[in-house]
Amino acid sequence: DIEEAVSRLIKSVVSEAVGETREAMTNALATAGCSHPRTAAPWALLASALGAFDEQSLEHALCALGFSGEQDTVDSIRRFLDHDTASIRESASEALTELGLAGENQALS
Repeated sequence: DIEEAVSRLIKSVVSEAVGETREAMTNALATAGCSHPRTAAPWALLASALGAFDEQSLEHALCALGFSGEQDTVDSIRRFLDHDTASIRESASEALTELGLAGENQALS
């Protein structure tokens, strides 16, 4: 089922060392999140690993977290609102909007 697949994928993403593979996996998580929002999974585990991701994986992971519905991930997402890269700031802002925090997602330009 989708919950089991997403849970396994999250666990694999956080242990994956190859950047291109991690990017593909986080892209799959973002796609799954979009198609199946609010899927029960260990989203906090993904949120705790964000600092280790390259920018492409980080964008996908932020997107997935936005669709997760998990309010526990908000602080992990917020710290990317002032990232050096505009696309990361935008992804963090969009994730917070998706989580229902539209007034609190002021990404820096």
